[in-house]
Amino acid sequence: MVRFYQILLFFLFIGHASLASVSPFPIGARSWALGNALVAEPQAQSFFYNPAGIGYHTQSFAYASYHSRFAAVGLANMAVGGTLHTKLLTIGIGGEQFGDKLYHESKLGIAIAKNTGIASIGLKISYLNIGMESLTSRGGLLTELGIMARLHPKLMMGFHANNLTGVRLFDNEQLPLVLRLGMAFRPAKQVLIVSEVEKNTFYPYRVKAGLEYEFYKQWYVRTGVNSDVRTLHGGLGVQQLVFSIDYGVSSSQFLGLQHHFTITYNFS
Repeated sequence: MVRFYQILLFFLFIGHASLASVSPFPIGARSWALGNALVAEPQAQSFFYNPAGIGYHTQSFAYASYHSRFAAVGLANMAVGGTLHTKLLTIGIGGEQFGDKLYHESKLGIAIAKNTGIASIGLKISYLNIGMESLTSRGGLLTELGIMARLHPKLMMGFHANNLTGVRLFDNEQLPLVLRLGMAFRPAKQVLIVSEVEKNTFYPYRVKAGLEYEFYKQWYVRTGVNSDVRTLHGGLGVQQLVFSIDYGVSSSQFLGLQHHFTITYNFS
């Protein structure tokens, strides 16, 4: 019976859960807490949102994330990754996993970014593999381009394009091209406001926005909204010594509550 409900839930919500859905699946609890509007904000998990963001890193990171829905293992997303900062370039690597033996997707990628001082440009290549029980798996290369620029000491702009090569999978089905453009504004040291607009070749525009406030030394409270299925977001984060721990929660009338956890280690 448990297996039956897993299968039912999978087919109901696959479009919002999988790595190959109409938009790349967001990774990281901080992003989920902020409505997944971080295309213009450099952060530890920029590898998964906008590879240009890793160009602003002056330190190296490693991190792991877990996304839970309905307490069903077969509907969970997991990811690990890291960035290596060098004098010439910043290099990022990461992997994602969704599903179980019935249906599963995995993605492994590498990114490089260069900060020119005026802007950061990032490129990413990933191999996406999709498989279903008793059927042959399919795979393809995804390419991404990202740009971030500091327009003002308090204002960042970001652009990200996903699937530039137009990957095709089962039945010659092409995955969408996804474009995102956004801003990140810091009116004060303790306050971050983010927003972005996303467009893919399958669906209309959707708008996202988030707010982060540092209410105590390196303790953060976050909230966000996303016009996609009218989701509400929130979460908390803390940075202590070389570790950061983030929790995010999102809720919608269709998907209910979903929980997100991320732990990050700073090699500084």
